[in-house]
Amino acid sequence: MRRRRGSGRRRSKDDSSCSSQPPARPAAAAQQRVGEARKPHAQQQQQEQLPPGVKDIDAGVSEEGESHLLNPDYAKEHALYLREQEKRNRPVAYIGAKQKDMRPSMRSVLVDWICEVCDQFKLSSRTLFQAVDLIDRSLSAFEVPRGKLQLLGCACVVLASKYEEIYAPTAEELAHISDNTYTRAEIIAMELVVVNALQFRLTCITPCNFQDRFCLAAKSNARERSLVSYLLELLLQDYQGVSLLPSLKAAAALYLARQTLHPRGCPREAWTRQTEHYTGYAARELEPCVRRLHYLHVRAEGNNLHAVRDKYKKSALHRVAEVTCALEDYLHFGEEGDVRQ
Repeated sequence: MRRRRGSGRRRSKDDSSCSSQPPARPAAAAQQRVGEARKPHAQQQQQEQLPPGVKDIDAGVSEEGESHLLNPDYAKEHALYLREQEKRNRPVAYIGAKQKDMRPSMRSVLVDWICEVCDQFKLSSRTLFQAVDLIDRSLSAFEVPRGKLQLLGCACVVLASKYEEIYAPTAEELAHISDNTYTRAEIIAMELVVVNALQFRLTCITPCNFQDRFCLAAKSNARERSLVSYLLELLLQDYQGVSLLPSLKAAAALYLARQTLHPRGCPREAWTRQTEHYTGYAARELEPCVRRLHYLHVRAEGNNLHAVRDKYKKSALHRVAEVTCALEDYLHFGEEGDVRQ
């Protein structure tokens, strides 16, 4: 996979373009509107009774301190919507079917390069996951020659960046960072192929959509959240994870992160009633995915594909790539259940 290092740059938003600010409204009126807006949520909680041992995680969420998608006024409705939408527009197993000349290792190399590109351009995790999802859906929809896989990756990074980033990298920049293997015109042409094949249905649900809420339910600290992200990006390179539901992957990563950071704790502390309630998964349902994640975590240190590991060795991400892997004997699961596909 050809690449040119040092081509990424940090983009900063220019605040000087804002010539004026709207007049401030009276604080009392603003507080009154906030109080009225929160009434439906309070009335809903009075009607809804949570199971024993489960607290209302939405009641104490601050709009300033948390993601706007965790706003208590519609957090529950948004979570239900995501669980329904994640079953739509999903990629299918394509190696050996649509892609007869492709091996899982080739996909892993491509995703590793995409991870490095996103890190160099300082793109968000949401952009990374959406780009890989677009790649998988494209490979499910039309045949791509082996020599065009990196071109497909460039096009999907551009498309995903337009969704998530304020300043998206251009086709010229992607051509440059791929060592000019492809031209700007070729990348734009591949963009057109992708959007037509997917019928312009580019919106996708990824584990990132569930991660914040699941970690909020588990009361995860910053280090645990970083470890969850690290495990999810390791799974991103694994072809076996393509057909799994995003919510399942997010829940499994959270479960393994808690078992890894608290190896000798009580299993019920790793997966409480509250965590099970808000994720929708019992511990036993997560077992196959957790064990696959554990396998990827153990072999990550000796893996030739090291873009994700290098990224999470940074102090800003709490160096979670250096965390000792959990012993398999300490992985505990509850009662039997079926994994949700």
